[in-house]
Amino acid sequence: VTLNRAMLAGFRAWVPGRTRKIAARYRLDNHWQAEANRRARHFIFDPHEMALFRISADDEIDACLRRFEWARMHKLLVPQYWEPDCRVAHKIDFYLHAMRHHLPIPALRAVVGNREVTILRPADSNKLICKPDNGHGGNAVFVLDLPPQAIGNESKLAEVLASEPRMAKGDWVVQDLVTVHRDLADLAMRALPTIRMITMPNEQGDPEILVTYLRIAVDPDSVVDNFAAGGLMARIDPITGVMGNACIMTDLDDHAVHPLTGEAIAGVAIPYWQDACALVRRAHAEAFADYRIIGWDIAITRDGPMIIEGNAKPCPQGAQQVQRMGLGATRFGELIAWHLKDAAGRS
Repeated sequence: VTLNRAMLAGFRAWVPGRTRKIAARYRLDNHWQAEANRRARHFIFDPHEMALFRISADDEIDACLRRFEWARMHKLLVPQYWEPDCRVAHKIDFYLHAMRHHLPIPALRAVVGNREVTILRPADSNKLICKPDNGHGGNAVFVLDLPPQAIGNESKLAEVLASEPRMAKGDWVVQDLVTVHRDLADLAMRALPTIRMITMPNEQGDPEILVTYLRIAVDPDSVVDNFAAGGLMARIDPITGVMGNACIMTDLDDHAVHPLTGEAIAGVAIPYWQDACALVRRAHAEAFADYRIIGWDIAITRDGPMIIEGNAKPCPQGAQQVQRMGLGATRFGELIAWHLKDAAGRS
């Protein structure tokens, strides 16, 4: 009790400085600051998220899923995530499991562990993408340019990978660099735009798609598209596959077009949308049925949708910002409540 009181007092003391910083960043007025201070202290809510979610009334906070709430819920919902053998937390295990279930993923060329290289198939292009096995948020991901002699030659490819200083420590996965569908190419810049789709089994056990948005890079030098790297998020209508306006963490505006390139975002239809929806439902049902929630990163290629990654702990903050409302007011909140009750009944 004493520790909780001290933490609460510390949070309330932190709020005014945090509110001033957020107000200055987004040029919010004194009235917003006063209301944000009051709400943050009363509801234990980060003023930054208050701004990003565009909260303007007390009752809107009740529907929001806060980070500390999600952390506690997630441990109850997905206990596998916290086990060392979680096959969604590690990319190598995830890809191998997906391959066993014949799910479309980028071609695996090699795995690297502390400079020990295992070639799975020779490279047939001069660019590969390298990802740390347990990486998050696109951290440390890089594109590797191969010399001509390493293309089609397993031993030369192994030499290149073994000598790559960026993969000197830890385990890595090496894959083909995926090319986006031409209808989305003008939004891609250097990074592959991916669709975040969150699925959960419904009350009948069938995977249901609850969140859908496209992530788009803004930094022309970035090779990842995610929001933490400063990218855009554009909500996708789950029925039609048509995008709405996009948002970004650096401002509170709605972006109907890409802020750097001017390419249209709002009103653009995602190719192969129904195929993408069918893919994540099948993947969850057939390959990951023992997980209560998965966030899928889906690329749309010339030949159809492809699973880039799966995440057993998808962050709800991006979904709440792009939807301009708390997830508790959506079907996501309904299913979270149902699964928490079900998990409690099983324990």
